[in-house]
This record gives sequence, structure tokens and C-alpha cells, in this order.
Amino acid sequence: MTLSITLAAPWGIYQSCDFQVQTVNSDRTLTLQLRASVKQVHIMYSSWQGLISYSGVGQACGADTHKWLVDWLKHDSGQRDLEEVAEIIRSKGSQWLAQIYRDKGILYRHTFIIGAFVGRKPHVILISNYERVNNTPQLKAADRLFITSTQPREPQIFITGIPEAVSDKDRKTLKILLRAKPEPEVLHRAMAKVNQAAALSTKVHNGISEACLAHSIYPDNKGTSQPYGEVNEALSLQSLMQGQDTGELVRNFLKEYTGGNMANVRIVQTASAFSQPTQEGKGD
Repeated sequence: MTLSITLAAPWGIYQSCDFQVQTVNSDRTLTLQLRASVKQVHIMYSSWQGLISYSGVGQACGADTHKWLVDWLKHDSGQRDLEEVAEIIRSKGSQWLAQIYRDKGILYRHTFIIGAFVGRKPHVILISNYERVNNTPQLKAADRLFITSTQPREPQIFITGIPEAVSDKDRKTLKILLRAKPEPEVLHRAMAKVNQAAALSTKVHNGISEACLAHSIYPDNKGTSQPYGEVNEALSLQSLMQGQDTGELVRNFLKEYTGGNMANVRIVQTASAFSQPTQEGKGD
């Protein structure tokens, strides 16, 4: 299933996601895959940026879900607004889940969550077939995805995947930290600690990995990310800038730099920043 935690406030959006992937067998049992899958995409345009994570289906139709997400959203260089991106995910994602149902005979519960700054305003969007913003999740999945959203004016926490694995105490700790406006690394470490505790819970049945990726973005168009825990392979970070797959550019560079030997490549930390156009249409 997975665990995705999104903390949203007017001064920052913080998101962590684990790396666990399980395969559904023909008899509908699950097999744990011994590899990491980064369940997050960082998307950037001139007037907004966002983090997209998901819970539910981690791999289907021959590829990890983040690869389908990038494929749906990449385009010739240009602009798209947040609502347009959300609608593409809803439409393409509904078709994708329908194909999985035809292949597997199972209607999976699935949620995409977007935390974004449009200008300096925070937005959180759920695109789900069973979850709604500020509502109790439904037990049965619908046959299509729906969009609900909010613009947080005060700190809020959104947990998708296996939310019952996160204790009330840990939720309260994260909210207190978020209100305190600490350095990004402090919240990142706290989210990673909560993810690890959730992974060790008896409620998850190997559904969450102890390792995770924590990422944050801010209203000044900056951002930073860092992996936590043991990951015995090169992580494939996913990002799109103005519709271009920048993650692919980075991966191609690293393959060329290492001569194709990516076994010992480890992403320690990343940072991002971009400028918004001035009134003359040029970057600052």
C-alpha cells in the first residue's frame, strides 16, 4: 500500500514517501519486491511548483507508477496550471486503474496527493477513488478518480496509504514541529522517524519500507530533498520542469559519468530553485 505524509502550511509544504513495492500474484497474494521505488514527482512551472506522491498501486502495466505519472505529465516546454495538471492525473489515472481492473479483476484503492505553492499560496489536492479532503475514507473504491482540494491557512497533516500505522502521538509531534517553523532538515528527520515507526507497526504487513524520501518546497520557489534509511541501490528521482523530464536528464548524465555503473551512486541531498517571470516576461 505505502505511506505518504504531507504537511502543509503557508510557509512550507513537506512530503515524505516510503519506497516499498509489492507484486500482486495471479492468486491475489502479495510478493514483496526487494528494490526501492521513489513514489514522488517534483513538478515546476514559472508560476507554481508542487510535490506529487501516491499510495495504493505502486507498479502496474509494466512500469512503476511514478513512471506513468511522468509520462502523463511531460510535454513540449511550456506552461500548465495546477488545475490542468490535476485533471490530467484524474483522467489518465482513471483510465489506468480501469486497465488494471481488466487485467487483474481487482478494483484497487488509490490516491494521488499534490502539495503545491501557486505563487505564495499553498494548495493540497487529493485525486482518489476512495478519499476526500477532510472526510472519512470510503471502504470501497469507486470506478474512477475524483478531485477534492483545500488551501491551508494553518498547519494541516494529510496521511494516505496506511494512515492507521501513524500514531496520534506522532501526528501531534509533526504538527507541533510544523507550527514551530524549524529548518527543513529538522522536519525531514522527524517525518523519516515517523515513517520508520510506521513501517515497524504490526498493522502494515510489510506494506511500508523503513527508508523514505523527504522533500520540501517553499513560497520563495526553493526546495530541498533527502533520502533516509538504508537503500541498497541508486534512487531514480523524478522531476519535471516546464513539462520537461529533468529527472531523465540527471539519470542520463550520471550513467555517462559512471560509465553505466550506477550501483554505487547514492543521492545524498538535492536542492532546487527557480525564478518567476517579471512583468516584462523575463526571469528575475
